[in-house]
Amino acid sequence: MRPLSLIGLSFVLAAGCTSEPPPAEQGQLTARINPEAGPTVYTNGLWYTEAADSIEFVAGERYAENGIFVLQRPDDATVIDLGGAFVVPPYGEAHNHSVDGPGTEATAERYLAEGVFYYKNPNSIYSFTEPLLEFWARPETLDVSFSYGGLSTDEGHPEPLYRMLIGFGMYAETDPDDLDGNAFYDVTTIGQLDERWDRVLAAEPDFLKLYLLQYDAEDSAGLSEVVFRDAVRRADAAGLRTTVHVETVQDLALAVDAGATEAGHLPAYDLSIAEDPERSRIPDALIDQMAAQGFIVVATTNVSQGREYSGEDLEIVMDQQADNLRRMTAAGVPIAVGSDSYFQTAWNEIQSLKALSVFTDEELLALWVRTPALSIFPGRAIGALEPGYEASFLALDCSPSSNIACAIEIRHRVKNGARLDVRVD
Repeated sequence: MRPLSLIGLSFVLAAGCTSEPPPAEQGQLTARINPEAGPTVYTNGLWYTEAADSIEFVAGERYAENGIFVLQRPDDATVIDLGGAFVVPPYGEAHNHSVDGPGTEATAERYLAEGVFYYKNPNSIYSFTEPLLEFWARPETLDVSFSYGGLSTDEGHPEPLYRMLIGFGMYAETDPDDLDGNAFYDVTTIGQLDERWDRVLAAEPDFLKLYLLQYDAEDSAGLSEVVFRDAVRRADAAGLRTTVHVETVQDLALAVDAGATEAGHLPAYDLSIAEDPERSRIPDALIDQMAAQGFIVVATTNVSQGREYSGEDLEIVMDQQADNLRRMTAAGVPIAVGSDSYFQTAWNEIQSLKALSVFTDEELLALWVRTPALSIFPGRAIGALEPGYEASFLALDCSPSSNIACAIEIRHRVKNGARLDVRVD
């Protein structure tokens, strides 16, 4: 899905926008304009600002026009008093599958209520997702980035999962025989990758999902090393970022070495892997390589919380997760927030991360605020409250840098210059 009405960042630093936005230049940030959003002055706010190694909330006001923050106060502006609220950029969900096609609008509303404006779905059934693409492109709805079907091996993950879901009555209009090339692509061999590559590109995915599931095991349910490396190479040539399902350190090492963009999981969310340090503890040398490449990790620690582990077993998993995250953070590996839990949200992942005692509340806030521009819509002018960036923000009742629970105590939600009317249960 391609965002609509994008304008190059350099063209919006002065007040006002042209009626026909010029095309964005290569490598330039782009911002989504909203012609329905009139000139506005937001006053009496405490604005999120990253300063050195800390977050500050700076008193002041911001100006917006056509849904973009602008440098100069626009004429004939509506003045909105934020009443001393703590103002932060909206949050992101970098891994979940609960928003895709018809019937998932209510889930999107829940995300908006929690301040998540940007969502990444790294696998969906294209024929089910496609009818709602224009809906997700509207300024007043959740902005969603899709990979559509991922690349895996014959009968590998996620094929059995989708067949099971169809058996349960989900995706009622989808024929199980039409899943290949729709919910996933069977590319067990290079020949199959050759045959299906044009079809992968024709869907115009926002990024590409690739599956590694203990690729070095005889019974792997994901891509072989040869096919995986070739798929990453092709994606890179096509300008597509790659999100990789990984389960072990060995999967992660291959993803990094092949030049993929990000891991859709942190290794060791599964107990059987967490109990084996050779497969679960990320070596320091690999961490250094990840940091040097800017390789992103979507932690999805929340996945482990939903499994029926005893307290002792869950502690084993959490200890390994905490060790990996602590060392990655110290080395500068970028971490994104994603839950990968169909009936939960990114807020649950924030709570799971907090339970690991790796991050302060201030650091958790920074992770959540940075996730949209880092992992979901890189190249979009989001994640900051400065001129040229999209006028999207949350006005909070209290400071989330000292109490992360304040992150969802939301007084106002503004997206692309327009206040959202969101039902909060």
